[in-house]
Amino acid sequence: MLAALVLRLLWLAYTHHTAEDAFVTFRFARNLTQGYGFTYNLGERVYATTTPLFALLLASWRLILRGDIVIGSHALGLVASLGSLLLLDAILRQENIALGARLLALAVLALCSKVIVLDMQGMEMPLVIFLLMASWHSYACGRARLAGFLAGWLLWARIDLALWPAALVIVEGWTNRKRAVEVVGVAALTYLPWVVFASLYFGSPIPHTITAKQVAYGLAHGPVLGHLTTVLAYLSPFDGNWPPQVADLAAGCLTLGLAIWQVSRIGRSKAFATLALFAALEFAGLVLARATFFARYLYPLLWAVLILASLGAVSLWQAGARRWPRRRWIAAAVCLVVAAMLLVQTVQVAGRMRATQRYRYEASLQAIGAWLGERGPAGAIVLLEPLGYIGYYSDMRMVDEVGLVSPDVVGLKLRGVPVEEYFSVFWPEFIVEHCDEATRFEQTQTGAGVRFADHYTRVATFDPLGFGADVAPQVAAHSELGRSACYIVWQRSSGATP
Repeated sequence: MLAALVLRLLWLAYTHHTAEDAFVTFRFARNLTQGYGFTYNLGERVYATTTPLFALLLASWRLILRGDIVIGSHALGLVASLGSLLLLDAILRQENIALGARLLALAVLALCSKVIVLDMQGMEMPLVIFLLMASWHSYACGRARLAGFLAGWLLWARIDLALWPAALVIVEGWTNRKRAVEVVGVAALTYLPWVVFASLYFGSPIPHTITAKQVAYGLAHGPVLGHLTTVLAYLSPFDGNWPPQVADLAAGCLTLGLAIWQVSRIGRSKAFATLALFAALEFAGLVLARATFFARYLYPLLWAVLILASLGAVSLWQAGARRWPRRRWIAAAVCLVVAAMLLVQTVQVAGRMRATQRYRYEASLQAIGAWLGERGPAGAIVLLEPLGYIGYYSDMRMVDEVGLVSPDVVGLKLRGVPVEEYFSVFWPEFIVEHCDEATRFEQTQTGAGVRFADHYTRVATFDPLGFGADVAPQVAAHSELGRSACYIVWQRSSGATP
């Protein structure tokens, strides 16, 4: 636990990393504290966050402690991350898991760079895992109603974790239908207030972001095999390149194999049966729904599989190593090697996250937001894709090209309207696009004969890595960031809307 704490603090101090999407929730929380309601753009009631509980907690942090929302998000993430590890240890003790197996499971989760990235990026995932672990601990201790209550709060944190209470109900219903009804009833009653509020306030209890992402990213399309390999590769405790490489896929299959071995040995443990069923349902759901675009969607599955795989590795070793007189020394050596590999990779990933934070987020997106906030008129509309930093630091009205906070954009996508023609629908004061898309936009002419270049003029370029320059040594060191950190800002030339 001390190693997990120190490693996460060092990570945050070195990288200063806060994810782009986190700032969407931050703006919801800030608007709440300023009395503007549960909105992103003032006056627009769009259910554009999938984590209302996290937004409410951040708003409480700002109101009660008067603290910065960014700091509050990392504080909550750190507490939830460590709390999840403590709860896991308590569950494994409750299930009479030996010390060595407990230590291995905790060490893998404490050192894995994938876990650290999602724990310390300022988003809701540590809270999600904490509530899942708390519900699981209550269930392992025989407190089914409390497990249902915590599962209900898990839905407040992320509705797409509905498969967890489903797993609880299925496993409990196998032996005690009355208690299963209690679990589902308590969970439903706990989540019901938000369902009622969202239905009345937004017009639907289903987050608009689900529809927007399905339309924008085509999550319901593509071959199942491709999404299957993506999920399998992500189950590796090592953080490889994206899309998955052969080594990542092999490591993910090995991890899943160890988890399956452990599942075959769970006996009558309802706690482990619940975790195994949740992992199976989550795996199938992610693949069949093609919901593999963001790593955070796979994070709860990763947690479940790493727990089962760690325990499975110990039980497999115990089953097959009896012939070796020095098996303890061999096991210790293997664990040390794996721990060293995890630490080395954590350092490598930290360097990548530090560069992303410095060049793309701070020197580009945050700087654009501050620039717009200083120069743009109040209430100005900005058309863009990177919604988080720019929206938070400019505090302007955003029209995002994915459609997360802009339902009209989803309609345009369904009608097949190209992104470069959106300007003629919304007539924003500012447009922000990647540098390599500038020519395409400036040469755009709509079907009605409206030319982009007649109405918009370049006013700023943010290019901290010299993307496209003849001599750019920075790009050589961070080639993957060159394009993603380079943006051009256009401003509408005329004062009146055409």
